Amino acid sequence: MRPSNLVVLSAVASLLFSTEGQANRVASIHFIGEKIFETGLQLDGTEVGGLSAITYDYGRELYYTLSDDRKDYRWYTAGIDVSDDAADGPQIDVQFNSVTFLKAGEGQPPFAPEELDPEGLTLVGPHELFLAEEGVQTELIDPSVRSFSLGGTQDKNLFVPHPYLPTADESSGVRNNAAFESLTVTPDRKWLITATENALFQDGPAPTTSEGTLCRILIYDLRTHLPVAEDFYYTDPIAEEPEPADEFSTTGLVELLAINNEGSFLALERSFSVGKGNKVRLYEIHVDLPAHRTLRRLFESLPAVEETPDLASLAVDKTLVFDFDQLGIELDNVEGMTLGPKLADGRHLLVFVSDNNFDREQFTQFLFFSVTFAE
Repeated sequence: MRPSNLVVLSAVASLLFSTEGQANRVASIHFIGEKIFETGLQLDGTEVGGLSAITYDYGRELYYTLSDDRKDYRWYTAGIDVSDDAADGPQIDVQFNSVTFLKAGEGQPPFAPEELDPEGLTLVGPHELFLAEEGVQTELIDPSVRSFSLGGTQDKNLFVPHPYLPTADESSGVRNNAAFESLTVTPDRKWLITATENALFQDGPAPTTSEGTLCRILIYDLRTHLPVAEDFYYTDPIAEEPEPADEFSTTGLVELLAINNEGSFLALERSFSVGKGNKVRLYEIHVDLPAHRTLRRLFESLPAVEETPDLASLAVDKTLVFDFDQLGIELDNVEGMTLGPKLADGRHLLVFVSDNNFDREQFTQFLFFSVTFAE
């Protein structure tokens, strides 16, 4: 049991870099505080948990948080009120308001249990949410990117290029539970971006404590709803050896967040090792939009992978924005990230949420930061 559900710390990192002529956009980041919900919270006959994504609706002034429950597919709306007043100190309030269950479109068979593994969520229009899900590699169920009405009814199921599709012999395609984890949209609503958590089988190995993994970033044109370009992201190695040494450990790219229309993104990495816990780092990357340097690689395997001992050289450059170790608090399985409204002083609110895996030994954790962006 944690001693408190609200911890307020202060950590500031000021960064302004230049990478290949592109100035990084994050000028400063400041930790405001956290809000904890113990596992087992109930709302309208459901357990609020497994929150793998979060997105903000500026028009309605509320958040949508996606549960990765593999049976009753759903998202929750939440009201979040955060102030960071220097005189009174930070004030944080989080209230879950409603639950929406996901339904197949008209004339389509209902979703079956275990058919979807929801992981990414972003609001694209005033009445439309897009969802990214991992499929099930071991059952040859393809990953997908789908759109839903605010009432939870599926509208579109976007085309996924064949290099991502799972194979029985694991010669190509996504790895199990390491497929489409991220989903974001550029502010102008032109580009929808997802990414794999780990490398496709044909692109390189899964991560280890000595090497990272090469993730693919997949870009959709929202005018046509077709994939038009790719890029590549290389993660850090797994942060720590598990205890015992033969237990589970992993790392991966768990979320992307577009912060402008010119290809600047925040990239969230989460590493986990049994016996050690979670390590979380936030990076900034830049991807050229729309004249994309890797368009030629779409729909095919990467011939350069077999010839390139340094897989990181294939990926976009990244710069560290914040290492969550600086907070000195216990971290849960942080997977979701979104920008909220501006704070009273004009800084942007940056919100993170954790997927507690419906595990009584874990908790749902909201983390709140303020950020400023370079002009």
